[in-house]
Amino acid sequence: MPAGCGKQCNICYWKALLTKRIDVNRAAFSHPEMADQMQKFSQWLGDQVGPNKAAISLKRYVPFFLEMEKTWSSNLPKAEELLEHFGTIRLRKVLLIGQWLESEGISLSREQKYDAADQRRIREKLSVFDEDSPEGKILQGYYQHMAGKTNTSVRSIRLALTPAIALLQLAREESLFPPDQSILNCYLSGKPGQRAAISGFVRHLRDHHGVEIELPSVTAVGAKRAQRKKLEQEMLEMMRQARDGEIPFRRWISITLAYFHGLPVCVGAKVKDTDIRKDREGWAIVWEGGRFWVPRYSSFY
Repeated sequence: MPAGCGKQCNICYWKALLTKRIDVNRAAFSHPEMADQMQKFSQWLGDQVGPNKAAISLKRYVPFFLEMEKTWSSNLPKAEELLEHFGTIRLRKVLLIGQWLESEGISLSREQKYDAADQRRIREKLSVFDEDSPEGKILQGYYQHMAGKTNTSVRSIRLALTPAIALLQLAREESLFPPDQSILNCYLSGKPGQRAAISGFVRHLRDHHGVEIELPSVTAVGAKRAQRKKLEQEMLEMMRQARDGEIPFRRWISITLAYFHGLPVCVGAKVKDTDIRKDREGWAIVWEGGRFWVPRYSSFY
Protein backbone atom coordinates (compact mmCIF):
# COMPACT_ATOMS: atom_id res chain seq x y z
CA MET A 1 0.00 0.00 0.00
CA PRO A 2 1.24 3.55 -0.72
CA ALA A 3 2.36 5.51 2.33
CA GLY A 4 -0.46 7.41 4.05
CA CYS A 5 -3.30 5.29 2.62
CA GLY A 6 -3.59 2.92 5.55
CA LYS A 7 -5.19 -0.37 4.52
CA GLN A 8 -6.75 1.08 1.33
CA CYS A 9 -5.19 1.07 -2.11
CA ASN A 10 -5.25 4.26 -4.18
CA ILE A 11 -8.22 3.17 -6.32
CA CYS A 12 -10.27 2.11 -3.29
CA TYR A 13 -9.56 5.47 -1.63
CA TRP A 14 -10.94 7.44 -4.59
CA LYS A 15 -13.95 5.14 -4.97
CA ALA A 16 -14.81 5.61 -1.32
CA LEU A 17 -14.36 9.39 -1.61
CA LEU A 18 -16.59 9.51 -4.70
CA THR A 19 -19.30 7.52 -2.87
CA LYS A 20 -19.06 9.86 0.12
CA ARG A 21 -19.40 12.95 -2.07
CA ILE A 22 -22.36 11.45 -3.89
CA ASP A 23 -24.12 10.93 -0.53
CA VAL A 24 -23.34 14.54 0.49
CA ASN A 25 -24.68 15.89 -2.82
CA ARG A 26 -27.91 13.87 -2.50
CA ALA A 27 -28.77 15.84 0.61
CA ALA A 28 -28.93 19.07 -1.45
CA PHE A 29 -32.00 17.87 -3.42
CA SER A 30 -35.63 18.17 -2.40
CA HIS A 31 -36.88 15.45 -4.74
CA PRO A 32 -35.42 11.94 -4.31
CA GLU A 33 -35.99 11.26 -8.04
CA MET A 34 -33.62 14.09 -9.08
CA ALA A 35 -31.14 13.00 -6.39
CA ASP A 36 -31.24 9.55 -8.02
CA GLN A 37 -30.48 11.11 -11.41
CA MET A 38 -27.55 13.01 -9.92
CA GLN A 39 -26.26 9.77 -8.42
CA LYS A 40 -26.62 7.91 -11.73
CA PHE A 41 -24.65 10.62 -13.49
CA SER A 42 -21.96 10.59 -10.78
CA GLN A 43 -21.48 6.85 -11.09
CA TRP A 44 -21.44 7.12 -14.90
CA LEU A 45 -18.84 9.90 -14.60
CA GLY A 46 -16.67 7.64 -12.42
CA ASP A 47 -16.77 4.95 -15.10
CA GLN A 48 -15.90 7.45 -17.84
CA VAL A 49 -13.05 9.45 -16.29
CA GLY A 50 -12.08 7.36 -13.28
CA PRO A 51 -13.11 7.73 -9.61
CA ASN A 52 -10.32 10.19 -8.81
CA LYS A 53 -11.25 12.75 -11.51
CA ALA A 54 -14.95 12.19 -10.85
CA ALA A 55 -14.57 12.84 -7.10
CA ILE A 56 -12.61 16.04 -7.78
CA SER A 57 -14.85 17.48 -10.52
CA LEU A 58 -18.27 16.35 -9.26
CA LYS A 59 -19.09 19.61 -7.47
CA ARG A 60 -19.06 21.62 -10.72
CA TYR A 61 -22.00 19.58 -12.06
CA VAL A 62 -24.24 19.76 -8.98
CA PRO A 63 -25.62 23.29 -9.71
CA PHE A 64 -26.81 22.11 -13.12
CA PHE A 65 -28.85 19.29 -11.56
CA LEU A 66 -30.19 21.63 -8.87
CA GLU A 67 -31.40 24.03 -11.55
CA MET A 68 -33.07 21.16 -13.39
CA GLU A 69 -34.85 20.23 -10.17
CA LYS A 70 -35.91 23.85 -9.62
CA THR A 71 -37.30 24.06 -13.16
CA TRP A 72 -38.69 20.57 -13.75
CA SER A 73 -39.00 19.15 -10.21
CA SER A 74 -38.33 15.41 -10.28
CA ASN A 75 -38.30 14.70 -14.03
CA LEU A 76 -35.53 14.99 -16.58
CA PRO A 77 -36.57 17.48 -19.28
CA LYS A 78 -36.82 16.89 -23.00
CA ALA A 79 -33.97 17.94 -25.26
CA GLU A 80 -35.94 20.92 -26.59
CA GLU A 81 -36.67 22.13 -23.07
CA LEU A 82 -33.00 21.84 -22.08
CA LEU A 83 -31.89 23.89 -25.06
CA GLU A 84 -34.57 26.52 -24.50
CA HIS A 85 -33.72 26.93 -20.82
CA PHE A 86 -29.92 26.61 -20.74
CA GLY A 87 -28.91 27.55 -24.29
CA THR A 88 -26.07 26.05 -26.30
CA ILE A 89 -23.31 28.09 -24.63
CA ARG A 90 -24.07 26.82 -21.16
CA LEU A 91 -24.61 23.26 -22.37
CA ARG A 92 -21.15 23.32 -23.93
CA LYS A 93 -19.71 23.92 -20.46
CA VAL A 94 -21.19 20.63 -19.23
CA LEU A 95 -20.48 18.36 -22.19
CA LEU A 96 -20.23 15.28 -19.97
CA ILE A 97 -23.78 15.84 -18.71
CA GLY A 98 -24.86 16.04 -22.35
CA GLN A 99 -23.17 12.73 -23.09
CA TRP A 100 -24.84 11.15 -20.07
CA LEU A 101 -28.24 12.51 -21.10
CA GLU A 102 -27.76 10.93 -24.53
CA SER A 103 -27.14 7.59 -22.80
CA GLU A 104 -30.49 8.17 -21.05
CA GLY A 105 -32.25 8.69 -24.38
CA ILE A 106 -32.26 12.50 -24.32
CA SER A 107 -30.36 13.26 -27.52
CA LEU A 108 -29.34 16.79 -28.47
CA SER A 109 -28.99 16.87 -32.24
CA ARG A 110 -26.74 19.32 -34.08
CA GLU A 111 -29.77 20.89 -35.75
CA GLN A 112 -31.44 21.48 -32.38
CA LYS A 113 -28.28 23.14 -31.06
CA TYR A 114 -28.04 25.37 -34.11
CA ASP A 115 -31.72 26.32 -33.79
CA ALA A 116 -31.29 27.14 -30.10
CA ALA A 117 -28.29 29.36 -30.86
CA ASP A 118 -30.24 31.11 -33.61
CA GLN A 119 -33.21 31.63 -31.28
CA ARG A 120 -30.92 33.29 -28.75
CA ARG A 121 -29.53 35.61 -31.42
CA ILE A 122 -33.04 36.41 -32.62
CA ARG A 123 -34.00 37.49 -29.09
CA GLU A 124 -30.92 39.72 -29.00
CA LYS A 125 -31.84 41.29 -32.34
CA LEU A 126 -35.45 41.91 -31.31
CA SER A 127 -34.21 43.78 -28.23
CA VAL A 128 -32.26 46.32 -30.32
CA PHE A 129 -35.34 48.57 -30.29
CA ASP A 130 -37.71 49.20 -27.43
CA GLU A 131 -40.71 46.94 -27.87
CA ASP A 132 -43.16 49.86 -27.77
CA SER A 133 -41.18 52.09 -30.15
CA PRO A 134 -42.34 52.46 -33.79
CA GLU A 135 -39.25 50.60 -34.95
CA GLY A 136 -39.77 47.86 -32.36
CA LYS A 137 -43.39 47.33 -33.38
CA ILE A 138 -42.52 46.98 -37.06
CA LEU A 139 -39.63 44.63 -36.29
CA GLN A 140 -41.77 42.47 -33.99
CA GLY A 141 -44.48 42.33 -36.63
CA TYR A 142 -41.99 41.26 -39.28
CA TYR A 143 -40.64 38.55 -36.98
CA GLN A 144 -44.13 37.25 -36.18
CA HIS A 145 -44.97 37.21 -39.88
CA MET A 146 -41.90 35.09 -40.70
CA ALA A 147 -42.33 32.82 -37.67
CA GLY A 148 -45.89 32.06 -38.79
CA LYS A 149 -44.64 30.50 -42.01
CA THR A 150 -44.13 26.76 -41.74
CA ASN A 151 -41.43 26.65 -44.42
CA THR A 152 -39.17 29.33 -42.89
CA SER A 153 -36.23 28.07 -40.84
CA VAL A 154 -35.01 29.73 -37.65
CA ARG A 155 -31.70 30.56 -39.34
CA SER A 156 -33.49 32.22 -42.27
CA ILE A 157 -35.44 34.38 -39.83
CA ARG A 158 -32.25 35.43 -38.05
CA LEU A 159 -30.53 36.33 -41.30
CA ALA A 160 -33.57 38.30 -42.52
CA LEU A 161 -33.74 40.38 -39.34
CA THR A 162 -30.21 41.78 -39.78
CA PRO A 163 -30.86 44.00 -42.84
CA ALA A 164 -34.31 44.92 -41.52
CA ILE A 165 -32.72 46.29 -38.34
CA ALA A 166 -30.09 48.16 -40.36
CA LEU A 167 -32.78 49.80 -42.51
CA LEU A 168 -34.83 50.80 -39.46
CA GLN A 169 -31.73 52.25 -37.79
CA LEU A 170 -30.92 54.27 -40.89
CA ALA A 171 -34.50 55.58 -41.01
CA ARG A 172 -34.23 56.62 -37.35
CA GLU A 173 -30.94 58.44 -38.00
CA GLU A 174 -32.49 60.30 -40.93
CA SER A 175 -35.73 61.02 -39.00
CA LEU A 176 -37.76 59.39 -41.79
CA PHE A 177 -40.20 56.81 -40.52
CA PRO A 178 -41.30 54.37 -41.69
CA PRO A 179 -38.39 53.74 -44.08
CA ASP A 180 -39.24 55.09 -47.54
CA GLN A 181 -37.75 54.64 -50.99
CA SER A 182 -34.95 57.14 -50.36
CA ILE A 183 -33.85 55.27 -47.23
CA LEU A 184 -33.90 51.95 -49.07
CA ASN A 185 -31.92 53.38 -51.99
CA CYS A 186 -29.39 54.89 -49.59
CA TYR A 187 -29.01 51.59 -47.74
CA LEU A 188 -28.54 49.53 -50.89
CA SER A 189 -26.10 52.00 -52.39
CA GLY A 190 -23.76 51.20 -49.52
CA LYS A 191 -24.65 47.49 -49.27
CA PRO A 192 -25.78 46.22 -52.67
CA GLY A 193 -25.11 42.65 -51.60
CA GLN A 194 -28.06 42.86 -49.17
CA ARG A 195 -30.61 43.33 -51.95
CA ALA A 196 -31.95 39.76 -51.78
CA ALA A 197 -31.78 39.59 -47.97
CA ILE A 198 -33.89 42.72 -47.50
CA SER A 199 -36.48 41.88 -50.17
CA GLY A 200 -38.80 40.20 -47.65
CA PHE A 201 -38.77 43.22 -45.35
CA VAL A 202 -39.47 45.57 -48.26
CA ARG A 203 -42.47 43.44 -49.18
CA HIS A 204 -43.61 43.45 -45.54
CA LEU A 205 -43.43 47.26 -45.36
CA ARG A 206 -45.46 47.56 -48.54
CA ASP A 207 -48.08 44.91 -47.78
CA HIS A 208 -48.58 45.40 -44.03
CA HIS A 209 -47.74 49.08 -43.45
CA GLY A 210 -48.81 50.69 -46.70
CA VAL A 211 -45.36 52.09 -47.48
CA GLU A 212 -44.83 53.01 -51.14
CA ILE A 213 -41.53 51.23 -51.55
CA GLU A 214 -40.07 48.96 -54.20
CA LEU A 215 -36.88 46.97 -54.46
CA PRO A 216 -34.79 48.79 -57.09
CA SER A 217 -33.40 46.82 -59.99
CA VAL A 218 -29.86 45.49 -59.90
CA THR A 219 -28.93 48.06 -62.54
CA ALA A 220 -30.38 50.88 -60.46
CA VAL A 221 -28.50 49.73 -57.37
CA GLY A 222 -25.25 49.62 -59.33
CA ALA A 223 -25.87 53.07 -60.76
CA LYS A 224 -26.68 54.43 -57.31
CA ARG A 225 -23.49 52.96 -55.92
CA ALA A 226 -21.44 54.48 -58.74
CA GLN A 227 -23.11 57.86 -58.17
CA ARG A 228 -22.35 57.69 -54.44
CA LYS A 229 -18.71 56.88 -55.21
CA LYS A 230 -18.53 59.88 -57.54
CA LEU A 231 -20.05 62.15 -54.88
CA GLU A 232 -17.56 60.84 -52.34
CA GLN A 233 -14.63 61.61 -54.63
CA GLU A 234 -15.89 65.14 -55.30
CA MET A 235 -16.45 65.73 -51.59
CA LEU A 236 -12.89 64.59 -50.80
CA GLU A 237 -11.51 66.85 -53.52
CA MET A 238 -13.42 69.84 -52.11
CA MET A 239 -12.06 69.05 -48.64
CA ARG A 240 -8.50 69.12 -50.02
CA GLN A 241 -9.19 72.45 -51.73
CA ALA A 242 -10.66 73.85 -48.52
CA ARG A 243 -7.26 73.58 -46.84
CA ASP A 244 -5.90 76.23 -49.21
CA GLY A 245 -8.91 78.53 -49.29
CA GLU A 246 -12.65 78.81 -49.62
CA ILE A 247 -14.76 76.42 -51.68
CA PRO A 248 -18.14 77.00 -53.37
CA PHE A 249 -20.48 76.87 -50.40
CA ARG A 250 -23.62 75.95 -52.33
CA ARG A 251 -21.81 73.17 -54.14
CA TRP A 252 -20.70 71.70 -50.81
CA ILE A 253 -24.30 71.78 -49.57
CA SER A 254 -25.46 70.08 -52.77
CA ILE A 255 -22.84 67.32 -52.63
CA THR A 256 -23.27 66.55 -48.92
CA LEU A 257 -27.08 66.52 -49.12
CA ALA A 258 -26.87 64.08 -52.01
CA TYR A 259 -24.19 61.93 -50.33
CA PHE A 260 -25.58 61.73 -46.79
CA HIS A 261 -29.33 61.98 -47.49
CA GLY A 262 -29.84 60.87 -51.09
CA LEU A 263 -31.39 64.19 -52.14
CA PRO A 264 -31.02 65.47 -55.72
CA VAL A 265 -27.77 67.32 -56.33
CA CYS A 266 -29.69 70.44 -57.36
CA VAL A 267 -31.19 70.96 -53.89
CA GLY A 268 -28.17 72.89 -52.62
CA ALA A 269 -28.68 75.53 -55.29
CA LYS A 270 -32.44 75.82 -54.73
CA VAL A 271 -32.69 75.96 -50.94
CA LYS A 272 -33.29 79.42 -49.47
CA ASP A 273 -30.62 81.16 -47.40
CA THR A 274 -33.08 81.44 -44.51
CA ASP A 275 -33.45 77.65 -44.51
CA ILE A 276 -29.73 77.08 -43.92
CA ARG A 277 -28.70 77.38 -40.28
CA LYS A 278 -25.16 77.03 -39.07
CA ASP A 279 -24.04 75.29 -35.88
CA ARG A 280 -20.64 74.36 -34.47
CA GLU A 281 -20.19 71.20 -36.53
CA GLY A 282 -22.13 71.90 -39.73
CA TRP A 283 -25.38 73.14 -41.20
CA ALA A 284 -29.03 72.21 -40.71
CA ILE A 285 -31.00 72.54 -43.93
CA VAL A 286 -34.78 72.66 -44.19
CA TRP A 287 -36.14 71.35 -47.48
CA GLU A 288 -39.72 70.44 -48.38
CA GLY A 289 -40.74 69.96 -44.77
CA GLY A 290 -37.71 67.86 -43.84
CA ARG A 291 -34.68 68.85 -41.78
CA PHE A 292 -31.28 67.58 -42.93
CA TRP A 293 -27.88 68.00 -41.29
CA VAL A 294 -24.59 68.10 -43.17
CA PRO A 295 -21.07 68.55 -41.76
CA ARG A 296 -18.70 71.45 -42.31
CA TYR A 297 -15.77 70.60 -44.54
CA SER A 298 -13.37 71.78 -41.84
CA SER A 299 -14.73 69.15 -39.43
CA PHE A 300 -12.86 66.44 -41.39
CA TYR A 301 -9.36 67.79 -40.70
